[in-house]
Amino acid sequence: MGQRPSEETELVATRVPTAVSRQLEAMAGAEKRAISSLARAIIENFFYVGLPPQMRTALEEDEKRLGMNRRDYINHLLFERMRAIEKRGSTPKTRK
Repeated sequence: MGQRPSEETELVATRVPTAVSRQLEAMAGAEKRAISSLARAIIENFFYVGLPPQMRTALEEDEKRLGMNRRDYINHLLFERMRAIEKRGSTPKTRK
């Protein structure tokens, strides 16, 4: 996800709630990366940057089929994942 020398970029400034800013700082610190690097990764993930084209197309088509915007679609996917975790039970399976 790093910037390539030939890649054009733009500076985007925004305000976020203090609580979100603190979480961003904490997560960036835990990952030993700059806050701007983490913010960029989050934005790129929102737009499916780096996913194979077939995967991106399938997700975008599913999003349209469900009539959801991107934020609602991601929340829907997280909710479905939570339901799968609850269905599995409270004891996590360990990988070896």
